[in-house]
Amino acid sequence: DTPDSAITIGLNEDVLLSSGSNAVIKSVRLLGKRRERQRRHETWVEGARELERALLGGWKINMALVSEDAVGRHQKILGAACLWHPVSNKLFASLVYRSGSVSIGAVCQIAPQPKIDWTSSLMILDDVEKPGNIGAVMRSVEGSAFPQLVICGSADPDNPNTIRASVGARF
Repeated sequence: DTPDSAITIGLNEDVLLSSGSNAVIKSVRLLGKRRERQRRHETWVEGARELERALLGGWKINMALVSEDAVGRHQKILGAACLWHPVSNKLFASLVYRSGSVSIGAVCQIAPQPKIDWTSSLMILDDVEKPGNIGAVMRSVEGSAFPQLVICGSADPDNPNTIRASVGARF
């Protein structure tokens, strides 16, 4: 099954994306909606550190977007991406939460959740409302004695805000 981001892209690495009405940009913006993330099995991840951790965690980068000033950087990430596009600095800043400190973002295929080992220690989160809080707990769990985190209720571990707040612990 081909993700929508791969279908909507008819551009190559030499074309600078500069319009918010571009199909690629619209496709990325749609990932802000949970229903779209679930339908496409993709999410938006921003930041070099987070993307490197995603790659180490076995996540696939379907498409990367890099700000025009950073095209020469991030070669490891861009090399792992199926497709990548340079984006005008102004447009890129409108796509990311941490504009100014982030110069790369990517549409990543959501990896399957690992099976829960109910015989070992775990932490359970129940009905946490804010995605950023889930990300903060993920960071804490990563540095704790709990090898597993189980998220129950309406919380979305693949929300871009969760991933950003987890600083890569999601992977």
